[in-house]
Amino acid sequence: MIDRHVASPGKRPGPEHSGFLPPGAAPALIFLNPNIMYLRRVFFSRLAVDANIGILAHELRTTQPLHIDAEFDVIIRQPVNDHDIRSVLDYRQLRDAIIAECTRGHVNLIETLCEKVGLRLLADFSDIQTVKLRISKPTVFSDCAAVGVEVTMDRNTTTL
Repeated sequence: MIDRHVASPGKRPGPEHSGFLPPGAAPALIFLNPNIMYLRRVFFSRLAVDANIGILAHELRTTQPLHIDAEFDVIIRQPVNDHDIRSVLDYRQLRDAIIAECTRGHVNLIETLCEKVGLRLLADFSDIQTVKLRISKPTVFSDCAAVGVEVTMDRNTTTL
């Protein structure tokens, strides 16, 4: 529970009241406890990409559709400034990096592609703490919605 300081009428609490918020103010998480690493989860659901992927003869002749679900735990280093996109991790850049890695060239195995995408995201975006990727092929089997692979990579346990 966040303790809210109620100021006398017409007077707002000043910066000397750190940890207290005026009524209606949003908490700036990063300042509540400097000893805690706060994370924000950014996600994509069913990002559609056509990629050169597959090891079988018929897969080598054409692109295949992929669906990508991704979650990113992002370190919050500053309060969100609603007027400045630079105060958050711009998910357009994440999307562009995923698409670029998936369309860079032919990859035989979806497992390889998952690892390449995850490693690139951790290397390119220093604020990402954890990446969870699920890449699936929706057209491989007629009796299921998709087949795919999911990986989770954490910056503290992954060698870049």
